[in-house]
Amino acid sequence: MKKQSQAHEFALYYDALPQSLDVSDTVHISDKDIIHRIERVLRLKKGEQCILFNRESHAKVCILSMDKKQILVEILSFEKNKIYSPYITFLLPVLKRDALSAAVYYLVEAGVNEIKLIQTKHQPRAWGGQKEQERLNRVAIAAAEQSKHFAFPVISDPVSYEQAVSELPEKSVRILANPEGDSFSEILSQSTPVQIILTCGPEADLSVEEKDFLRLNSFKLMKLTPTILRAETAAFCISSLFRTVFSNSE
Repeated sequence: MKKQSQAHEFALYYDALPQSLDVSDTVHISDKDIIHRIERVLRLKKGEQCILFNRESHAKVCILSMDKKQILVEILSFEKNKIYSPYITFLLPVLKRDALSAAVYYLVEAGVNEIKLIQTKHQPRAWGGQKEQERLNRVAIAAAEQSKHFAFPVISDPVSYEQAVSELPEKSVRILANPEGDSFSEILSQSTPVQIILTCGPEADLSVEEKDFLRLNSFKLMKLTPTILRAETAAFCISSLFRTVFSNSE
């Protein structure tokens, strides 16, 4: 007996999705960008389905009618987004432009709950301000649409390690990805932590002072592979490792 192939379900970020909907409700969409993406990019037609989501909820919808100014959809299902646990915060150094975009995409894809950008001594460039914040938010949305990580993280403006660490919960597992560290099995047991704080160095690595500061604030150094990884690769490896090993959702 042949297996029936399932069509790919496209997911689109729609910030104006109502907070409460019932099955068979209808929603009128007049957002020009969403209309363009549904009609011109995804080329969906009347009777086809997709998922609309924001950071709080997501809905599977069926297109009832569409024109250049409005799309009418019927709600097939609606639910609050699942929050992955344990809660993972990633302290991400400001990297070169493309590397930072890749790192943000990977972290959202891996299921990180929160991304705090960090200014470091060996930071390769200046932070781009509001324009860069908006660009990274678009990257995060694209990753959320692809990965179905609907409750994707907010990305904060860069702060120092000192400020970021001062805001961390006291009872948390804290890990710095570093080739000089111990292995995963040497650092952690299989008991599930409630809060996990992860970080890695920028392209030119952290300074000795930054590493010492992190050690003094309960960060353990953990090696990922016997090779030297790029910063964005290290971010993806360590975040996906912890999300996989301690996978849960609520």
